[in-house]
Amino acid sequence: MGTLSETSWTQFLDSTRLTYHALTLHVPANATLGTAITVHVSRPVERVADHPDIDEDTLTINVGSSTLAATIAPATVNAQAGTNATATLTFQPTHATPGQVRITSLYPGVTITPSTFNLTAPVSVTARYAVPAGTTAGTVIDLPIVYQSNAGHGGAIMHIVVQGQSHPDFAFSLNVASIFLPPGDSSTVTATITPQAGFTGNVTVTATFPAQSLSFTSPTTNPFVVHFANATAQTRDFKVHFNSQQGTPSGDIVLSATDGTHTHTANLHITVS
Repeated sequence: MGTLSETSWTQFLDSTRLTYHALTLHVPANATLGTAITVHVSRPVERVADHPDIDEDTLTINVGSSTLAATIAPATVNAQAGTNATATLTFQPTHATPGQVRITSLYPGVTITPSTFNLTAPVSVTARYAVPAGTTAGTVIDLPIVYQSNAGHGGAIMHIVVQGQSHPDFAFSLNVASIFLPPGDSSTVTATITPQAGFTGNVTVTATFPAQSLSFTSPTTNPFVVHFANATAQTRDFKVHFNSQQGTPSGDIVLSATDGTHTHTANLHITVS
């Protein structure tokens, strides 16, 4: 009955290497009161060099009606390397008043505020962990948090997923990939520029034509600049004209958009008759 999860980490005390293991038993919500759950734990140790041994422990847990209950939110904390990951534990008194509650985290670097309080009404507690700079995006960090009082005890897991660095950028696209142009005719194409991750500033758009027979009749300047003061996407229409008297084009019109740091391109294939 129940599922068991394990979190481990290593610390150094002076020159001594210490390895910690935290076991969390998730008791099903429909477990019958009074049910005894036995957990048997064994791990290899080496007390004498080249002579492995086994440490074994057995723990019995009785399912009861604790007067101390807590929820943690969000269930998953998304945080970038080098920033603080924050979760909130909310404690609700049930049945009897549990009195003073004490909260600790076995994992180094976790701060709990407040770490002790008298639970006579709902209380929110902040758990904060500084994600080390350089942590690889996608890394999962599970931090055990333990709370106890004279009327019950329990635990929660602060589940952190490290995100990749988010740099301001923009997306650049066309509404079509190709157009057909009879001689002397024009066709309108729409470009969309979408700011990402808080991008603001200027984007310069330049068109490169495969032949002199192709040109823009609007806009009248090439290149031209689009200014972004906020995260709202902007569109621009291009009217492409084919002048057959200057030859038959072969190739694509290449549109390039840059803010000086990032450059995005889009190709427009031209078919003429």
